[in-house]
Amino acid sequence: MFSMGLTDMQKIGLGLVAFGLGFLSLGVVLFFDKGLLAMGNHLVKEKKEKKSKKKALTTPPLTKERRTAVMGVAAATRVVCLSVLCLCVGVRGFYIPGVAPTEYEEGDKLEIKAVKMTSIKTQLPYEYYSLPFCKPKDGDVHYKTLNLGEVLRGDRIVNTPYQLSVLKDQYCMILCETELNHKQVKAFSQRIDEDYTLHMLADNLPAATVFKNLKSGELQYEDGFKLGFSYTSHVVINNHLKIRIKYHAVPKPDKNVYRIVGFEVEPQSIHSSAVSKQPDDRCIINKDDLKVMELKNSKEKRKLPLMFTYSVVWEERPELAWASRWDTYLSMSDVQIHWFAICNSVAIVLFLSGACRVPGCPD
Repeated sequence: MFSMGLTDMQKIGLGLVAFGLGFLSLGVVLFFDKGLLAMGNHLVKEKKEKKSKKKALTTPPLTKERRTAVMGVAAATRVVCLSVLCLCVGVRGFYIPGVAPTEYEEGDKLEIKAVKMTSIKTQLPYEYYSLPFCKPKDGDVHYKTLNLGEVLRGDRIVNTPYQLSVLKDQYCMILCETELNHKQVKAFSQRIDEDYTLHMLADNLPAATVFKNLKSGELQYEDGFKLGFSYTSHVVINNHLKIRIKYHAVPKPDKNVYRIVGFEVEPQSIHSSAVSKQPDDRCIINKDDLKVMELKNSKEKRKLPLMFTYSVVWEERPELAWASRWDTYLSMSDVQIHWFAICNSVAIVLFLSGACRVPGCPD
């Protein structure tokens, strides 16, 4: 992709050029509309003068064919210019990567935020706590003030109880233990059936899932991670997250500081029976007794015990510059295309192109 290897300032420059082209296209639309409106009014005026004064006009009469041609030119102009506008502003964006880097010291807290849940099978995003996920122990749930782009994307950025300390690996930590009632099990199962994906942030970097392409053998990245997987006979929830934070050190005169350059998540499904609780919310996973965590309602409608856990690995990547940490996200290829969004955009362009008519040109 063209953005590979570009610095943040170059990417911002390209973005400004794209927006400039978008506004230029809008100006072209307005210019052509004004000219076509003037042409239509002039033709109508000449037609009225012909009827009142009964004298020959130098301009050809406003025939049905000519009126259709004028309207066709107007519609074509709008389609072309609005298409250019959509291409210019329809860049793949998450959060503006031009902000100043955040530098951490060893032992500092790294906050994990939840963004939303999305699905390629539906058109409705959900906020993170629309399902009974673990909440902070103090109960303090606060939502981030959103900018316009985040609002249009349907984001609802909120804090989570994940506790990460810079450069501190954590083998297994218990996020929380809960019991799901019949209604909650059904809600989780429905979202998993609809193939919902969870989106999170760490240092303003979206969580990415790494998987291997079976055909090419290359590693690929997918935005977010799956809530679970649905099979013919059962539904499995991903209740354990293997979090991998990539960083590099920045030498200072008195100490080293660290910058985040990657955020990867590997979701797993682990049955609660394979997890042994330890002091300080730590845990041990019995690899000899690993089973997936199925979501199923009992006939007696008893509550289903569920444990959410996570592990953290810090990986030093000195070759990854902070200025290019977005290259992975900007170059990731979509596994599937949201055809509804594409059809919706095309329909809006066609509607806007045909909504306006040249005044004085009756059908």
